[in-house]
Amino acid sequence: MMPGATSSPIRKKRKLELDRISNLPDDLTQQILSYLPFKEAGRTSILSRHWRFQWAMLPSLAFDLFIDDPYVVDHVLLLHDGPIHSFKPSTKYAMDIIAMDRWIRHLSKTPIKQFIVKGYKRSRLYRPYVVPSSLFSCQHLTHLELSNCSLSLPPTFKGFRNLKTLDIQRAIVPQLELEKLIVYSLLLERLTVCHLKDIARLKIDAPNLQFLKVGEEFEDVELVNTLNLVHVSLDRKWPCGRWDILLRSTPTLRELEISFRQEQEYWGRQKNEEATSWKLPKLQRLKVTGFSGAEDELEFIKFLLISSPALQELHILYEETKKRDNSIKIQRVDDAAMANQNFASTQLRVLNIIGFSPKLK
Repeated sequence: MMPGATSSPIRKKRKLELDRISNLPDDLTQQILSYLPFKEAGRTSILSRHWRFQWAMLPSLAFDLFIDDPYVVDHVLLLHDGPIHSFKPSTKYAMDIIAMDRWIRHLSKTPIKQFIVKGYKRSRLYRPYVVPSSLFSCQHLTHLELSNCSLSLPPTFKGFRNLKTLDIQRAIVPQLELEKLIVYSLLLERLTVCHLKDIARLKIDAPNLQFLKVGEEFEDVELVNTLNLVHVSLDRKWPCGRWDILLRSTPTLRELEISFRQEQEYWGRQKNEEATSWKLPKLQRLKVTGFSGAEDELEFIKFLLISSPALQELHILYEETKKRDNSIKIQRVDDAAMANQNFASTQLRVLNIIGFSPKLK
């Protein structure tokens, strides 16, 4: 027997023990790659033969700004082996309309679940990306985000049967088609509609809706069949009448987020008195952003407190960039006012004020 014959299996065993990274299970390898930027995940192909094409099986494809060449995306889609559940191209690619259309057409033939399309926006070069009709054939979608885009539903569109999250911002879409998109997505749970052009009124009919965020541009938002709605995020610019209609139609509301983003005072004492008729018996969490300490803002929060006997958390983010006096006068709501509004003993447990630095005299 040759001297090295018996030692060869031992050397192979030691080599396998030392090369543990090549012997990791595929599911663990995929989990490691999922935490890396896609460009870095591709570089792991040099580690070993086992890792060479592991990146090509990633179900989530997100291309950042450091990947400039759209042909890289073509190469990835060509070599990809396995299902693609999520696709997020860089905003730079929206300049290449032909490439974007090609990718969407390719992915529409796969069981894609999450699609994020963000058009490229510059003051001089801005043209909204026109979403191709092939996107609306992706019936496995559960999450769809569109921004800086223009969309029009195909005549044969009957909704996304699996869609649960819809986020449309800075987009051009006809009002009736947006309402059709919402009502035909029967499983919709989360809806964000902000900065939409030429839409003043919107009717939202979504029986499974739980989260709603709407922008300041709407003159009226009508909620129909939204008995499961528990979280609403609104802009404070709305006049009292619209607040009154919306809040009266959300008896199950548990979380409310308000943005004070305007310098002008939209809320007078008379309108605050109208707000005393609000009833939010299940509201547990209130978050206020862009707070400046103005008297009308304090009045508004006071009446929300009066209307919310079950409130447990109040979060206020102070906006120092507003040209206001930093010395906020926090006045106690008197017992008589509480009694007149049937205000139950508060259950407030968390009071969080961020960015408030009062002037010391």
